[in-house]
Amino acid sequence: MQKGVSLYEVQHLLGHESFQTTQRYAHLQPDAHKAVLGAWQRLDSPLVIAA
Repeated sequence: MQKGVSLYEVQHLLGHESFQTTQRYAHLQPDAHKAVLGAWQRLDSPLVIAA
């Protein structure tokens, strides 16, 4: 995630069935949310978070 990889990509790489599982561990990485948002903005695509 420090290199701009999205949480969704991390989810699939780690084999998490649920995005919430990946999010649960994302807080362990400093500035994880900023990195994800920055990477998403570079994709020039709207960020849609499923409820």
